[in-house]
Formats: sequence, structure tokens, C-alpha cells
Amino acid sequence: MIVRKSALVEHSVENMFDLIEAAEDYPAFLPWCARASILSRDETTVAAERERNVHVRDGISEDEFVARRTERDRTLAMPVLILPSVQVNIRAGRLPTPEANGVSYMKIPLNAL
Repeated sequence: MIVRKSALVEHSVENMFDLIEAAEDYPAFLPWCARASILSRDETTVAAERERNVHVRDGISEDEFVARRTERDRTLAMPVLILPSVQVNIRAGRLPTPEANGVSYMKIPLNAL
């Protein structure tokens, strides 16, 4: 089974570096993750992925990781769902109050971007 999840996290790039190997701890800080376990760590799983990963392979220091991610992130456009995500996060996961028709709307100021 493949699980794909994207989330806005409240961690710095430096903190994310520390989390890479801590999959077992994900339920402690990812509310949508009820359980996580590493079934094996060998050259064909986590280790193999780390060897190929330009960001976290062995020999990459935290400073190098932060520099690469910061440089890469500067080239990316603003995520499509960042504004509605921020609105929901600020409201602690609650959607806006429904309007007269019973529908909750995300309102984004188009002229303020």
C-alpha cells in the first residue's frame, strides 16, 4: 500500500533534518499519523534510499542540508493550497462559519498577493 500525504509543518529546515530517521516518532507530531513503524532497515530500504538522496545521504552535514533545502526552496513557487491551509491552521483546523446557504467558504484576497 502506498500512502501519499502532504502537510504544512511547523518545523524549521534544521528540525526537519533531525526528523528524517525518526519515522517511529511521527505519530507524536503528525495528527493524521496514528501509527508508524520501520519493518526493516537494510541496504534495500531506508539505507538504499538515503544513499541516493542528495539531501540526506551519509556525509551530508546539517549545514549542507539546510543550505541545499534553502536554495531549492527559493526556486519554488508558492504552493497552490498554502493560503487555504494557513486559514485552516490559524483556526486550529476549524472551517469558517457556514454562510446563509450552509456552505463554508475559504476567502482569499486576490489583490493582496
